Amino acid sequence: MQSVDEALQELLGFPGVRSALLAGREGLVIRMRGETAVDGETLAAIVPALIRGSVEAGQAMEAGSFRLCVFEFASGLLVLSSVGEDGILAVAVRGDANIGGLLHALDRKRGRLDDLDEHV
Repeated sequence: MQSVDEALQELLGFPGVRSALLAGREGLVIRMRGETAVDGETLAAIVPALIRGSVEAGQAMEAGSFRLCVFEFASGLLVLSSVGEDGILAVAVRGDANIGGLLHALDRKRGRLDDLDEHV
């Protein structure tokens, strides 16, 4: 079984990925890897509010549970993915990066990521 640190480090191998953060849905950092310029504490605190809106949108559309969303900013992207019952994976990416490979990997590894939540 892959550790949380190994999983986060693997995500840093994708072109343009600045940092990878596993946070709890209560807004606390569980683990973070990558650039220290990314404020993990603030990001972890904001993520639950971002997810709540996504969860409500999914419910309004009768589309099922939250899995993944991408936020685009002027010079970067934020990818949020559900991890198990209580975790959220937040991946900060440079704005000029092609995130197709990252999104495909997150979808392919969904079961393994869910397992990380149980081993924190």
